[in-house]
Amino acid sequence: MSRCHPDFIQACVGAAGDVIRAPRIYQKWSAISAIAGALGRKCWYDAGAFELRPNLFIMLVDAPGTGKSLSFSLPYEKVYKKLAVLTGTRKDSDNWNPNIDIFGLDYPLYWTGDRVTPEELGVELTRTYHTNLALSTPSNGVFHSSSISIITSELGTFLNRNDNYLQRFLTDMWDSRPDYNYRTKTAGVFFIKGPCVNWLSCATPTDFVNCMPESAKDQGLLSRIIPIYADAPRLVDDIEYSKASDVDVYNLQCDFAEISKMRGRFSFDPAFKEEARADVRAGLLPVPTSFMLDEYRARRVSHLLKIAMAISASQDSNMLITAQVWARAKELLFEAEGGMPHVLTFFGLGKTGQLTSDLLRFIDSVGKPFPLTLLRREIIKRVSTSAEVETTLKVMNDSGMISIQGTQVKRGG
Repeated sequence: MSRCHPDFIQACVGAAGDVIRAPRIYQKWSAISAIAGALGRKCWYDAGAFELRPNLFIMLVDAPGTGKSLSFSLPYEKVYKKLAVLTGTRKDSDNWNPNIDIFGLDYPLYWTGDRVTPEELGVELTRTYHTNLALSTPSNGVFHSSSISIITSELGTFLNRNDNYLQRFLTDMWDSRPDYNYRTKTAGVFFIKGPCVNWLSCATPTDFVNCMPESAKDQGLLSRIIPIYADAPRLVDDIEYSKASDVDVYNLQCDFAEISKMRGRFSFDPAFKEEARADVRAGLLPVPTSFMLDEYRARRVSHLLKIAMAISASQDSNMLITAQVWARAKELLFEAEGGMPHVLTFFGLGKTGQLTSDLLRFIDSVGKPFPLTLLRREIIKRVSTSAEVETTLKVMNDSGMISIQGTQVKRGG
């Protein structure tokens, strides 16, 4: 079946546009996430020493009310879920999704959402298990797959800073190992064959600091996440909103069904492969320099390859990473990297980081110079002693976060 659009991601953004009102950068990455979830474990890039799956951990980060979760609406609510079922649903079940058969998929897509515990997530993954005969070979044996997309509109409903079990689980799931033994505190041991987790979530900058485990940087989870920052204005409320047309939605579903049928190995266009290799060996310039991205830089090439697979699938079913696909993947990743320091500034700083992050959000909400006494009152609400008030003001002023001029204060550079 031929596709309706030359590029699913661009078509998704075009159909949503200002109708959905979410910032375009969020719309793009939500569409990329949906593709990564559709490809799941059944698609990969063979890097020689290991195989890399296209699953991604994408975090949309901004102030409340800026359209983060709205960007899920078209690619996930209107498209992905129309080709998906809840875990454990069989073809003879009343809950079976007939679109799986109508669009000609061999296997359904699976998803789960907010408030799933580590134990429940392990159970849900085992319930997505199936074998893929088309990918099973005499040399490699049976092809196992347990693939799922996690869609969490609020990070805090899924992860908290003390949840080391879930942190370790997610860290291992990004690598999509051949199998995984998962031991939980209450539900025993799960043996998961062919696990592959794709994750899209939203967070405010404060939630990102408060909910992400402090050890996420050293233990590897943070470097596996691509945080997307838009610095968008708060959306204006209304009583009625426009929506993408039924024709646009159906055409996107048709294209997505073709993406979901893809299976096998992605490879580089032979005419471009050496150029891509030279690009990687040169360091994928420009390299982000923030010290907070030290661990991320070690996985930067893997992130780029995962994104390139999603973009290739968005445009064609030939499973080729061409010069054009590579350039587009770099453009998207470099754009995301430009906003990463804004997200990571206060990560790992403990109580001080949480306090300054919270105060800067308040200052930004005011948006113009205001009396210093007002900022003092905000600090008093958040600290225990008067000495902490003066210390906080001094640290923020000395570091350039704020500028105190007499009795007035404003945001620093």
